[in-house]
Amino acid sequence: MKIELKNLGFSPEGKVVFTKFNYCFRSKGKYLVQGPSGCGKSSLLKFISSLEEASEGEIIVNDQPLLDYYQHRKNCQWLRQSAHIYDKSVHENLILALEYHQLAIPTDKELKAYIEKLFPEGLELQQNALELSGGQKHRLALLRAFLLKPQALLCDEISAGLDQTSRELSEDFISNYCSEMTVIFVSHIEESFHSSTNFKRLAISGEGLREL
Repeated sequence: MKIELKNLGFSPEGKVVFTKFNYCFRSKGKYLVQGPSGCGKSSLLKFISSLEEASEGEIIVNDQPLLDYYQHRKNCQWLRQSAHIYDKSVHENLILALEYHQLAIPTDKELKAYIEKLFPEGLELQQNALELSGGQKHRLALLRAFLLKPQALLCDEISAGLDQTSRELSEDFISNYCSEMTVIFVSHIEESFHSSTNFKRLAISGEGLREL
């Protein structure tokens, strides 16, 4: 998914957070956006995913204005800092969105193969997902989004508050298995993706996005 920001601005209640953002996230590109709290990192992802509207400007996707918001939200998965997990089994949590979008359901064997990559400690498909630790819930939400095969994956501070093991497993999975997706990962954690050369690093400020 190619995502272009054109004169994008965010001024809630008249307070300017950023203005005149112009940037192009190339299709299948990998981006790490870093900046201090309050600089608009999370808001930028919400605008890109069409969950909220910017104060000014527009977002162009694959060279076209956004018209079909339903399809865009499926194609552009947003992972938030607090993972939403249903009071159901791990298996049900993984397939609910697939059923909703009428997509093919992976076999248990296929699901277990993915689980082995993200949960080396082991995870049962019939286990209640609410029994998982915070880090495991985040990894489950990541796998659920991945199974939808989106064109873009937007990660909103998903490393924040995670133990080092969960953070590294999540980042390794994104680096190794999301090559066909445009990935925009926002984080204030300096260590994020330090071992990966695939991610272009950007600094966000009120004046725009600057490549590091």
